[in-house]
This record gives sequence, C-alpha cells and structure tokens, in this order.
Amino acid sequence: MTTFSTSKISNFMSDIHAFSAERYEIAIQIRDIFFSCHPRIDEDIKYGGLVFFKEKELMSGIFFYKEHISIEFAQGASLSDPNSVLEGKGKLRRHIKIRSMQDILAKNVISYVQESLAGLNTYIVLLRGINVGGHNLLPMKELKILLEGSGYTNVKTYIQSGNIVLSSKRNPESDIGPLIQSQFGFTPRVLVLSEKEFASCVANNPYQEYEGKFVHFYFCKETPRVNTTLLAKLASDTERYELVGDTFYLHAPDGIGRSRLVARIEACLGVPATGRNLNTINKLIEMINKT
Repeated sequence: MTTFSTSKISNFMSDIHAFSAERYEIAIQIRDIFFSCHPRIDEDIKYGGLVFFKEKELMSGIFFYKEHISIEFAQGASLSDPNSVLEGKGKLRRHIKIRSMQDILAKNVISYVQESLAGLNTYIVLLRGINVGGHNLLPMKELKILLEGSGYTNVKTYIQSGNIVLSSKRNPESDIGPLIQSQFGFTPRVLVLSEKEFASCVANNPYQEYEGKFVHFYFCKETPRVNTTLLAKLASDTERYELVGDTFYLHAPDGIGRSRLVARIEACLGVPATGRNLNTINKLIEMINKT
C-alpha cells in the first residue's frame, strides 16, 4: 500500500487510479525512483501533476496525458542524453514520454532522475583562437546569452580572449564547440577544467610570488611530451619554467612578446596548449568565488 505525504497528493493519485490503474502503477514506479535517488526530496501537486522539490527548488514532475505520462525536468537542457530520449526545445525544460512500464527501463529513466537531482558543478572554460586579428570573432556578451539559452547557469565571462565560468550538471566540453559553430560559424579550441582541477593548477603554481603579468599557465588536454632540448635552446636567460601534471608554468620577467619559447610553446610541449597569465587566473578565481 503506497502512502503519500499529504491528503492532497493521496486524493490526486486516487483520481489517477480511478481513471487508469495502469497509469497509476507507472506513476508509482516513477515516483519510487525519485525517492530512491534522493530520499529527502519533497512532493506536491502543482501545475496539474505530481512535482518534486529539492531544498524548495522545483526539480521535476510527473504529468498525465491522454496517450502517455510525461516526466518533466526543470533543468533538462543540461542533462546528458546519449540515447536521445529527452524531448522538447525550450530554454531549460525537457521531458521523457512514458507509455508503458517497459519504457521506464528501456529509456533508462533512473539515470536521468539521478543526474537531475545531482548538484550543479562549476566549470572553467578556456577558448583559444578567438577575436585575434579580426578573425573568429566571438563577442562575450552574445556567447553568454547563447550559453544561458542552452541551459547553463551562473555564466560569467572575462575579457575577449575567451574566459568563462559556468555551472552545469555535466562537463560542457563536448557541447560548447558545436554551439559556437552553429551560432558563429567556426569552432574554437575548447579546454574545460572542473573547479577542483583548476584549484589544483592554481595551488601547484611554483611562481606565485611574482607579478601576475609575468607568470603564465599553459593548460594541456593531454599529458605533454616535452622536448627538453628544444626548451633549453629557446628559453632566454631570465625565463624559468616547470611542468606539473598537465600544466606548464612559465615565469618570463621580460614579457612574452618576443619570447622564442612562447612562439614555439606547442612544439616544446608536444601537445596543444592554452595559455593564460596569472592576472587572468586570479580574476577567474574571483568569478568562481561569486558563483
């Protein structure tokens, strides 16, 4: 015997049962999934359906239609959807149509519920090759609107070189390039760091005591294959460098405008790299702290 938290919910579900015992059983199965994924969620009857809240935030709902039951996700646009189960084209919401008990398993409903109830993560997005010499123009204001319209939240940008902090339930790395391509006609190089990964890179900086404009981070997507001979040949007498994990740190007290090392940085590292100076890193830290 299923019990409900309020008489309003009990009466609503009784009406569903009177209309269709099968629909009732499907709804109960879906409801059980929600509570198994997060036992402290709250439920209520709103908007003509059974809805679920986490810490007073509307997360999802079960709604009843003539031919199907719809599981609505308030932030569905940010959910992973490898099998193209989610439907809808709104700014944020997506839904899954359930027509039978078998659909619950076939459409892997539990994975969508789990992700929808998970907390948002903060990501740092670094773009390369934009707004340089009049090519690959990408206004940050327009990019912010595009990202917000695609379901990302707390979107903040810094200067025109492509520095973004945003919140999402999943890593946005595979999405941002195609989004920019669809709107602006080119695909920049995209590197994404989780908040934890970024914090580790900041903590590992061996040149923290130096002025920000002279300290540079080169982030690599894969482990660098360093050409130590070339590095030693190209580095000036004043330049100091160190590789920690997948991040290459450079202290260049004479600047990098004429640095032979920086001009051939990817040849030295053997992999693509995206660079930012410490001033930009510190600004990104401020942006993260305000998220």
